[in-house]
Amino acid sequence: MLAPAGCGVVFKLDPAGALAVLHTFTGAPDGTFPLGSLLIDASGNLYGTTTDGGSGTSCSSSFGCGTVFKLSPTGAETVLYSFTGGTDGAFPSGGLVRDTAGNLYGTTAGGGAHNFGTIFTLTTSGVETVLCSFTGERGGAGPEGGLLRNSAGTLYGTTFEGGAANNGVQAQALRATVSPLGQEG
Repeated sequence: MLAPAGCGVVFKLDPAGALAVLHTFTGAPDGTFPLGSLLIDASGNLYGTTTDGGSGTSCSSSFGCGTVFKLSPTGAETVLYSFTGGTDGAFPSGGLVRDTAGNLYGTTAGGGAHNFGTIFTLTTSGVETVLCSFTGERGGAGPEGGLLRNSAGTLYGTTFEGGAANNGVQAQALRATVSPLGQEG
């Protein structure tokens, strides 16, 4: 049996096995297709991304270019950022990580200065900064997974395209730089 069509949901499953839907996405302006993992803060707010949806209209998707959202413990959604598909990025599909100040970090599979994806940071008030725009080929392209952040603030991730054989790279990002690991620059 196929599930009904829709734009995706955020759910919770309690220890007793009761499933509850916290939020149902509608496409524009709140987002479509939440594929990445969720991040929870000390107050119980959830943060995540939607691959499509939002208010951006310049993407090939008819639904929008993707969003970063916050969901309160009661299920109230706030779109923190709606990607435009330009240099800010498009199609975030991985989960988010957070630093000690509460800033969020993530990736987009498209958009950016070279249209090969970005690594971005976002304040909880919705100010986005692109830390890196992927260049394709040896520099990698299309980061679809989430990031890891170590205690020094270094971000680690992968791309599914690019690299010496165009099979992706492992990337390390620190501030606004990306260096392919295991490859000569």
